[in-house]
Amino acid sequence: MYIEVEEWSASIPVAVSLIMLGNVVLLRVPIVGCVLRSLGFLSIALLIKGLDFFSETLLITSSIVGIALAFYTYAYSKTKYGGISLAPLIDIFLFSMVMLFRAKIFIEFITFWLLTELIAFFLIAYDYIAKEDVNPLRASIKYLVFSMIPTDLSLFILLAMTGFEEAFITPITSLELRITNPVILIIVLLGFFSKAAVIPLHFWLPDAHSVAPSPASALLSGIMVKMGVYGLYLVANQVIDEALAATTIILFGGLTAIYGAIQASIQQDIKRLLAYSTTSETGILSIALGLYILSKDPIFITASALYSIVHALYKAFMFMDSGYIEIAIHTRNINELGFIYRLSAIQSTSVLMSITSYLGMPPSIGFVAKLMLFTEISKYLSNSYAYPAALTILILKTIISIIYNTVYLKAHFGSKSLTTSPKPIPSREDKYLKTSCITMSVYSYIITLPLVMLLMYSELISTKFKALDILYPLILSLTAISLTLYPLIYIVIKYRGS
Repeated sequence: MYIEVEEWSASIPVAVSLIMLGNVVLLRVPIVGCVLRSLGFLSIALLIKGLDFFSETLLITSSIVGIALAFYTYAYSKTKYGGISLAPLIDIFLFSMVMLFRAKIFIEFITFWLLTELIAFFLIAYDYIAKEDVNPLRASIKYLVFSMIPTDLSLFILLAMTGFEEAFITPITSLELRITNPVILIIVLLGFFSKAAVIPLHFWLPDAHSVAPSPASALLSGIMVKMGVYGLYLVANQVIDEALAATTIILFGGLTAIYGAIQASIQQDIKRLLAYSTTSETGILSIALGLYILSKDPIFITASALYSIVHALYKAFMFMDSGYIEIAIHTRNINELGFIYRLSAIQSTSVLMSITSYLGMPPSIGFVAKLMLFTEISKYLSNSYAYPAALTILILKTIISIIYNTVYLKAHFGSKSLTTSPKPIPSREDKYLKTSCITMSVYSYIITLPLVMLLMYSELISTKFKALDILYPLILSLTAISLTLYPLIYIVIKYRGS
């Protein structure tokens, strides 16, 4: 324990120093500032050990998203707001989420959870602060009432059951709470449902994620909703009424998966389309956790973790793309778009890559995740009604997701001619935006090989996926890829001019 605490303490000043220095340098030498901020998030993943597979996966995914967002946020903020005030707020937000997934003691988990929620409130309301637009303020208040408060109630129930003093010394992995009262269990589940935007507390998300600045939306949809899923994961490992918990999670997760997908398919605002699709994806993640409670098969946790990576990379990129469209064209209405491929073939190609990965095209990470989830559910079809129901929902959701992704593609390929005059984006910022987007889309394919090797090795040495030292070859390989891929793509964009 002493060594783990020492590593934990040593990593914090390194990460904080790099991120703070990066924001200071950002004004004078933007590219150096962006690189330093990216390295700050990577240092957390590289220097600390000792979590379970699910937590480590969320941590690494957050770091990966942070690499591209470091450059994207600078360019987006500079272009849309005329300054870089958004960048430090995004960095603090991402840092707090990384530390949440990296928390080892229960009180650390609660502290960073509350900090993340608070920063999210200001990010959702950012355009009210910067431009006095009242809609973001309304969305942030809805988020406060229907996401923050219910989730905090769940957290404080768990804190009360743990004991305040015990929370300072109890590792998260050692929590052994007895949540056997059905009323308390339902309240706790509903609280985490609200953070994951699962029915019945889902309706705050489309407004919040569509009005927030695009870098914030990328983190809110790509990473923050996983906090709710992570909360459900923690509850799943306590002493609970398993039948009640599994039934509740699978039922509401299934409703959310189908409802969110249908709503996404009928949206004409690209950010609202993406926001509704997020609720659909958290429904699928919830179903996987419900099946884990029912079967106690750790492969469902692995499938949920992989699906979290798929969704995080996909949704972060798609919101980045929507932000590029918004600042270049000044509209998010699909009916007024359709010509983006004429402005930037690279940008449209990135969208195709991200969508095909998400839909499960080999050899992408989306293919690996969906194959694992479909295969694992099929093994248990004769055990309970829940498994064929879950499989049916997953198939229907996959079909509908093809529809709403096709709707989104209309923004890029739906028209043969320009219908709106694009706003010129400064050359440096334009290259940063495009490079960030293509890097994020390529991740979905290049991550597959090291990840499959990791899972094979995990299976050989631990059926419960707790031998976490093997994650470090993956982290190192992704770090190397990130540091080489980004400048290569930047050079291509610079000299191709598209």
